[in-house]
Amino acid sequence: GTTEEVQMTEASLKQMKKAKVFKQHEKRVNCIDFSMDGSYLISSGDDEALLLYNCLEGTIHKTIKSKKYGCGFVRFTHHNSAVLYASKAHYDDSIRYLSVHDNRYLRYFKGHRHRVCCLALSPINDTFISAAKDDTVRLWDLKSNQCAGLLRTKGIPQVAFDPSGVCFGVAYSEAKSYKHHVKLFDARRFEEGPFISVSLPMTGSADSEIAQLKFSPNTKHMLLSTYDGSVMLLDAFDGKKIRDLTGIVNTQKSELECSFSPDGEFICAGSEDGRVLIWQTETGRVVHELGGHAFPVSCAAFNPRYLQMASACQNVVLWLPDST
Repeated sequence: GTTEEVQMTEASLKQMKKAKVFKQHEKRVNCIDFSMDGSYLISSGDDEALLLYNCLEGTIHKTIKSKKYGCGFVRFTHHNSAVLYASKAHYDDSIRYLSVHDNRYLRYFKGHRHRVCCLALSPINDTFISAAKDDTVRLWDLKSNQCAGLLRTKGIPQVAFDPSGVCFGVAYSEAKSYKHHVKLFDARRFEEGPFISVSLPMTGSADSEIAQLKFSPNTKHMLLSTYDGSVMLLDAFDGKKIRDLTGIVNTQKSELECSFSPDGEFICAGSEDGRVLIWQTETGRVVHELGGHAFPVSCAAFNPRYLQMASACQNVVLWLPDST
């Protein structure tokens, strides 16, 4: 198959087949991210390597080692030539801004006192937010290594920008109250506090903390996933829960990523048993499963521009619809 710009439909998703399998990572892949124009994919691995792929050609474009610091939560900036990623070394909690073009660090962002667990870039400017296991959220600008703002939470936070870049969400689980909290802030006036604050009862065990927060590209929904494998669809306007998306296996409480399709009509997520599940957002129905990963699928994402998907365990797979 070739990479095409086509509307994603249930029929085209059911035709998805493995187009390329990359086996270069020596340990689990902890994060993948597509560039905004869909032409590149980057993966960060527990083997302390970053791999850059050309999605249109199905080739590895570059390998970058981050041996001293490790790498996780890699994110493309607005330029395909530069990425942000978090250090994973126990002695370094900084965020690194890397030019993949010439393998040069452009800036370091220091301030967190524990491991960074989430990075989110504004879709409209050079602002980004980081969340860490020190129960803080920090706001930054790519042009300065000075922290531009700080929010404290009562649990390990997860963060995401909405597609307009006007607001961002902060979600965390509070063990004491046995609740998940979701708060929405105005990105320009975050110090005024959240304009929406919602609490949801924690289901499952006390350690079923929030693993991820995502906004749908069509601004209608938010996704909230937890470490016990539950995935919740929320209304992005009032934060209320619409439904649970079922089918994921996560007994090891691993980081399993879920993502919206570019039109927000579908959701994909990795499962511990080697499957990638695809749900229809509107109904919560599983429309398709992609099988064949040898290990738990830590990452799954839709290409933002082309009819293509990517998923990763230790191997990285590019999926295309088989039109034959």
